[in-house]
Amino acid sequence: MKQHPWVVFICAFIIGLTVKAQTPEEETIELTIENIELRYTTDTAIINKAYSKAIQSAPNAAMRLRAISDAEDSYTYLVNEYFKLLFQNLKKEERIMIMNDQRRWKKFIQTQLKLYSTFSRPPYVHKDQYQNQYIHFSKKYLEQTKERLNSLYVFIRSVHQRNYKGAYQIERECVSPLL
Repeated sequence: MKQHPWVVFICAFIIGLTVKAQTPEEETIELTIENIELRYTTDTAIINKAYSKAIQSAPNAAMRLRAISDAEDSYTYLVNEYFKLLFQNLKKEERIMIMNDQRRWKKFIQTQLKLYSTFSRPPYVHKDQYQNQYIHFSKKYLEQTKERLNSLYVFIRSVHQRNYKGAYQIERECVSPLL
């Protein structure tokens, strides 16, 4: 039976979307708006360390895809947790805005997955390049999730500054590219 590398790619994303990502084991600090800087730094460092170690020790493309998928699952979990924290600390009209932004982001990600799946198959990719193309698109997907996490982190920092320092200031990097 001939194996198709694109099946591994699709399965990795389906599993990643249906299985709840596990939080890093070293994580013991509760996520609050007051400790967001420490948490963001700690959370991303733990994920990046595990990802780097897995990629370096991956003997084949399937293992590299699994490492990328695991990192993406962890980042997706953090996106959801940071979104919840942000949502809890917003005013009613701000909640509506962030909910709409989150919906647009999720729709954007779903569209990107469809595009990645489409352009990872013939006639767009030579059959010798399947695995490299899947790894490339998986890394792009991971980067998009990391960017979303960073945006939510910046939003939370701005809300914290507004709530505890008396200034409401949204930084330039806060503005979602999807608005």
